Amino acid sequence: PLPYLGRQLAAHAQLLFHTDGFGSSPEAIAAQPPGLETPSFGITPEMNTGLFLMAPAAAALAAAWCAALDADGAFSNWKNDQQALNQLLRRGLVAPPASDARKL
Repeated sequence: PLPYLGRQLAAHAQLLFHTDGFGSSPEAIAAQPPGLETPSFGITPEMNTGLFLMAPAAAALAAAWCAALDADGAFSNWKNDQQALNQLLRRGLVAPPASDARKL
């Protein structure tokens, strides 16, 4: 998928994840070349920490994630690294205007 990743990074993507969701939105299927999911579609399923890419612009998110995992009780009550990252992403997600949604 390196050509796909390269196109998305060239379009200024800051985070690229695979999710536990199945299927693609009609917008992503129709995009030529194939594009990213819109935030409203991609944020609903769990974002998986098994494979993802963070650009330097996401350094603050990476630092917050490390702090969340380092905190007392970070893994209590069956919480794990993926759930901690999903919680941070959902709390901090600000969707762009519809005309810019493809840039995420």
